[in-house]
Amino acid sequence: MNCQPSLFHDEVQKAKHGALALEKELIELLADFAAKYEAYELAGSFLGKYLRTDSLNPEQSVEKVVNSWIKTKCDQATDKVQQNHHLKIEPSSLPEDLQSLVFRSRRHSFEIDARMKAILSKSIYEAPVREVVQCALLRYDAQALFHALEKAKADLGKTSMRDAAYRLSKVFRLNTDYSRTSPLQIKRQKGRYIIESYFIDKHHRNWTEYRDLIAPANTFELETGTEGFLSCFKTLFEACYSTSDNFESRTKFNVGSDVEAVVYKEKIKYHIAPSAFEALISFLTDHCSDTLRDLEVE
Repeated sequence: MNCQPSLFHDEVQKAKHGALALEKELIELLADFAAKYEAYELAGSFLGKYLRTDSLNPEQSVEKVVNSWIKTKCDQATDKVQQNHHLKIEPSSLPEDLQSLVFRSRRHSFEIDARMKAILSKSIYEAPVREVVQCALLRYDAQALFHALEKAKADLGKTSMRDAAYRLSKVFRLNTDYSRTSPLQIKRQKGRYIIESYFIDKHHRNWTEYRDLIAPANTFELETGTEGFLSCFKTLFEACYSTSDNFESRTKFNVGSDVEAVVYKEKIKYHIAPSAFEALISFLTDHCSDTLRDLEVE
């Protein structure tokens, strides 16, 4: 007996229910906001003789409420799937028309504007809050947001792995940003693979770079079970952050781990244990092979 059609139908119904629930949530949120905004306006009519109470307007206020809600939905979606991932689902990663609610924009079609005009008793800048809320519900598609977040959740793992791979390949100069033709020669010394990279004597530039590598390195280590890269970047970050003085040439960091670093005046050499090196190259091959340099390994 084939149950695939039934499973597909269940998934479709689940998605439909989820989209309608998200739309209902936005409707209820804006209805509650409209009631409170009207109470604010009523209070302002009494306080106006004592205080200036025109600092808010319905158009901008509704935009802020909806955009804050969109950010919350992105954060909640991230929390549901974030395990070994360092990236987050942000409004900017959604399709452009779902990233925010914007009333004053040229990109929206005339059809939507016409529907808004049928609701508004005056211009959007002067309309009462409940009319602005109705326009917001026309302009922003909460059901489409549900489907976009579902896709973003499904893609987050793949996106995080690729981002981690790209960042690691860049710090080790293993990607094609540095060369598209000549292969990179990687030598062995005392049983470890040596990868040479740049090191800037301006520590404020170094510490930000190593700080930004901590999360991708953590993603890599959680995925592969490898250790040493995260502790190496943390050690370099802390050392660069704590002083503005140049390190002495051949200063060693993270000694005793699978990934050690030796800093020279204008370069850094990573001494990587074979198992850690193999895990790194395998990870880069799996997740950013299109930007990985050709390697010649001793």
